Amino acid sequence: MTRSNPREPFNPYGSEPARERPLYITVMLRPDAAAAVREVMKQHSLSKSGAVHHLVRLGAGLPPLPPISTTSTHGH
Repeated sequence: MTRSNPREPFNPYGSEPARERPLYITVMLRPDAAAAVREVMKQHSLSKSGAVHHLVRLGAGLPPLPPISTTSTHGH
């Protein structure tokens, strides 16, 4: 893979700007936080990643992404 302009930083993910790419984070959770993630997984039938994303959005004061609501019917 060659760059058209060698002064531009190499972007292995294509031409998408860094601010628009997803941010992948690996974390270790304390037991209380892990329990909260498991509870959200159970309540909303989410993956670990989905549950963490949901909790991060709520913690940041952002609304949950659809179709999550306060009363989920997934898996029931």
